[in-house]
Amino acid sequence: MSPSCSSPTRRWPRIFASKIKKWDDAAIKADNPGVTLPSTAITVARRADASGTTSNFTKFLAAAAPADWTLGSGDTVDWAADTQAGQGNPGVAQIVSQTDGAIGYVDLADATAAKLTTALIENAAGKFVAPTLAGAAAAVEAAPVAPDLSYSPINASGDRVVPDHVAHVHPRVPEADQPRAGHRAQELPRIHLQRR
Repeated sequence: MSPSCSSPTRRWPRIFASKIKKWDDAAIKADNPGVTLPSTAITVARRADASGTTSNFTKFLAAAAPADWTLGSGDTVDWAADTQAGQGNPGVAQIVSQTDGAIGYVDLADATAAKLTTALIENAAGKFVAPTLAGAAAAVEAAPVAPDLSYSPINASGDRVVPDHVAHVHPRVPEADQPRAGHRAQELPRIHLQRR
């Protein structure tokens, strides 16, 4: 099991906007005193095609830190040039599973099918939650309904609510950082996102 790592929600938009470039960035280190982080480049995996997954995820990033997330929100955004694009959720999952230091966002079904580790995210109630069907259902139940009957479950309140319905997939540990006989690996930690 990887050591625990906390990353405030405001860091998440900076990672996906390619403003934080390495897992041992000073901002991530400051959030995790005493945790040794590898100096591995972060590879952001994102959708090449227009998608509701991207729309939900970018709305979450915009709400998390509007000053840091300047790419807007929608089915497509103008991602940084150093990101890697995958066709559909399976394409993003493939990039994450095959690229050292990669992190991305996919639907829960695709993260599960690809056997990817998902991040725990702190929801509006201050609870760290994993993406689950029950958490998504709780978000829909808690979402306020507008007079036109539209609703947005992103950041809905409730202890079990998943804040954005998208599985944030855990970064892949580089081969060089895997444990050797008798040694403990310098692993990329499980990332917990928290609101601040």
